[in-house]
Amino acid sequence: MNLHLNSTDLTIQLDWQERLWACYLGPTLTIPISSICSISTDAPEMEWYALRAPGTAIPGGFTAGTYYAKRGREFWYVTRRSDFLVIGLEGEYYKRVVLTTTENNHYSDQLNEILAAL
Repeated sequence: MNLHLNSTDLTIQLDWQERLWACYLGPTLTIPISSICSISTDAPEMEWYALRAPGTAIPGGFTAGTYYAKRGREFWYVTRRSDFLVIGLEGEYYKRVVLTTTENNHYSDQLNEILAAL
């Protein structure tokens, strides 16, 4: 997974294996910066009753795909239980995007700087 950030968009580029596990047809997920309402590196909460449709999950280790929870539709691609980047959205298809990346603090800081400048 590659993340590309500019002043208007955050683009999440998935390789073919990541798209397969997440059952996501497109090669990229583009998020307008103006739609981001929150950014966190804290461990996200997943309700036990969240409906996975479509996606893949291996309990305790891997979560990928679209989930329907109380908050609304969410996109998850979590491969370990640390280094989270949680992005809250308004007015978009997904209400929240949850990723694991070793550069989570870097992206969180950059997104917060861009949001502060808006």
